[in-house]
Amino acid sequence: MYEVNTRLAYAMRSVGKGEAAAKVFCGVMNLPTPPKRFYESLHTLNNATEKVAKMFVELAAHETLSFKSSQSGKNLSEIDFEFLIFLKSPNQDLSNDIP
Repeated sequence: MYEVNTRLAYAMRSVGKGEAAAKVFCGVMNLPTPPKRFYESLHTLNNATEKVAKMFVELAAHETLSFKSSQSGKNLSEIDFEFLIFLKSPNQDLSNDIP
């Protein structure tokens, strides 16, 4: 049952709708109403999406840094500062990374 609830939350999120639209959809399809923990499913999906996105951005940043350093002969301290922003969380101090 948990997977069905998560899929419903994901579907509603994908089309830009929320719990009210899920209730209407379930009513039209003659399904039981969405669980009371609809927003917990959205929170779980958000956490998973954030982890995957952060992993891919970090991978892309490392790939770009290694490509730039191998192509231009620069060391990592000379690479653009913007790439390092993706590797840090918003509350970390970036002042030590400024080239």
